Amino acid sequence: MKESQFFVKINEFKEIFDIVNTIKAKLDEAHKSFEKIYGLKAEEEKFLEQWKQDIDEVERKIGFVEGVLFTRE
Repeated sequence: MKESQFFVKINEFKEIFDIVNTIKAKLDEAHKSFEKIYGLKAEEEKFLEQWKQDIDEVERKIGFVEGVLFTRE
């Protein structure tokens, strides 16, 4: 009877071992997904910053053109 109980404990250990490995695999997937999303976010922020700089540059140039065209000397 003790062997039977010992055998069950090994099965439980195997189940727990499998569950822990599954959790570790899911954590690895989550980490990779996070890194991908974080990278995309960084790219998006870089793109938006460049877009803002472009808009600011156009606005500055329009201001210059207005100054040249509409300022009487």
